[in-house]
Amino acid sequence: MPQSLCFPTQITTDVTHMYPSSSSSSPLTFPSSHLMFAASQKGFIVTNTNCSTTGYVIPLAALENAFGAIEAVLVKTMQATSNAIYPGVVSLNILDKIIPHISGEEKIEWKTLKMLGAVAEDDHGVKSFNIHPLRVSAACNRVPVDDGPTECVSVRFARRTPAVTSARPRGHGSLHTGRQGSWIPVRPTACDCVHEEPDSPQPRLHRYYQDEAGVSVGRVGQSPVMDI
Repeated sequence: MPQSLCFPTQITTDVTHMYPSSSSSSPLTFPSSHLMFAASQKGFIVTNTNCSTTGYVIPLAALENAFGAIEAVLVKTMQATSNAIYPGVVSLNILDKIIPHISGEEKIEWKTLKMLGAVAEDDHGVKSFNIHPLRVSAACNRVPVDDGPTECVSVRFARRTPAVTSARPRGHGSLHTGRQGSWIPVRPTACDCVHEEPDSPQPRLHRYYQDEAGVSVGRVGQSPVMDI
């Protein structure tokens, strides 16, 4: 739903709230990884987030589920021309170029905090939405690719244990968010595929995984500066 049409209101007896994504108290949800808000309201409609944030939050949620709270993230995006809605021949302007800035796309820094947020309940049973306390630094680049963003991500965990740096998940569905629900009709059978090949994933080869509802992950390993 367009953000301009979203405002807190009562729609029907089944849908009681609408949340604009710009509100600091509102969640950003998506079926693969962020279901905790579904149990906190009788019904609600939320605005969706952008593609580059959605794609990398799925493995982030899985890593946090396996190793505990994430403290900091560095992410470099390589975003396709399809996201820019370039019309026809104008898209040829991107050939032989990498544009090291996409206006507004650094919103991934605060949208990540909301998508990994949680619902808290006080002593009076009142529920509220809390954003995640991690820090995110993003650099967003436009590249000459038709479709499918690629992101290079480094992660630091709050508890830096040897198990974190030695972990190497492999195969389809090997990353588990801990938040998936079989009751969601649009949920893919496996949200992720972790590749062992050093040159994977690649947009042309892997963008249609799970009918474009899945995430391809590659080159999972220890970082000399962060953890993974």
